[in-house]
Amino acid sequence: MKKNLFILLFLILGASKVFATGEPSTYFQIYVAPNNDAVKRDVCLIVTAIYDDTLFEIIDDDADGDTDDSKTGILKAGQSYILYIKDNGINDDARYASGGVLKWDGDYFIVKSN
Repeated sequence: MKKNLFILLFLILGASKVFATGEPSTYFQIYVAPNNDAVKRDVCLIVTAIYDDTLFEIIDDDADGDTDDSKTGILKAGQSYILYIKDNGINDDARYASGGVLKWDGDYFIVKSN
């Protein structure tokens, strides 16, 4: 047991550089949940580009009855697009906040980019 622990400690301390490779995601699906409490923390989805002229498409799935948060656009490297689920017609983040429409179900998104 002590020998294994010593070897593990030696490997951890001996590693001076760690290399990782990979590509950014160009397609993913995500559920953005609403706030649990009314504490004024606005729930959002953030898309960040790592390359210039990145075309993105955020598709608001209509399973909850609305597609008001769908967006498309182009970003430069390092720029981010912030989408708040409380904006754009139906507030999916707060109960009774959409002009009498009872919503508090969050949103399900499909995000695509090039």
